[in-house]
Amino acid sequence: ARSTSQNANFDGYQHPEFVNKPLLLAEARALSQGTYRTIALTTGAFLTWVIKLGVDWEKRAIHCVGSAEPLVGMTAFDDIARSVARLALIALDPVTAASLPEDGRVRVGGQFASVLDIKAAVKRVKGVELDVHISDAQAVRGMLKAKYPPELMDIIYYAG
Repeated sequence: ARSTSQNANFDGYQHPEFVNKPLLLAEARALSQGTYRTIALTTGAFLTWVIKLGVDWEKRAIHCVGSAEPLVGMTAFDDIARSVARLALIALDPVTAASLPEDGRVRVGGQFASVLDIKAAVKRVKGVELDVHISDAQAVRGMLKAKYPPELMDIIYYAG
C-alpha cells in the first residue's frame, strides 16, 4: 500500500525540515569522506504521535485534513529503532552493505491505515465511537503559507 495522505510539501510551500534534510545528508557524507555509509531513513508518521495528537479522547474525536479515507504510513518508535539497528549491521558488513540502495535512501513502513481504519480499530478495541472532524485542506495550506516557518503542531495538523 502507498500513503496517499497530505504531503508535507505542496505547490508554493516546502516545509523547512524537508529543505534541511538533504543538506544534512550531504554534509554528513562530506564529513565521512567515504569512511562510513550514510543512510537516509524515512519512516512516515510516528504512530504514537498519530494516536496521542490526532485523537481527542476527551471529545471522542479524531482529526484529519481533506479526507478521512487516504492511507497514512505510520511506524512505531520501537520498529524504527529495530530498523536502525538492523541497517547499521547491514552497513557494517561488506557482504551485505552492497544490498543497500546506492543513494542510501531506505523507507520503513510499519503499517498503513486511514483515519477511518483508526476509528474502526478504536471502536473494536476500546468500544469508543470517535467522531471524525475533517478540516478543509486549502484553508490549512493557506494557514501554513501565512505562518512560515510553521511550528511542529502546524505541520502535524496538516500532514496528519
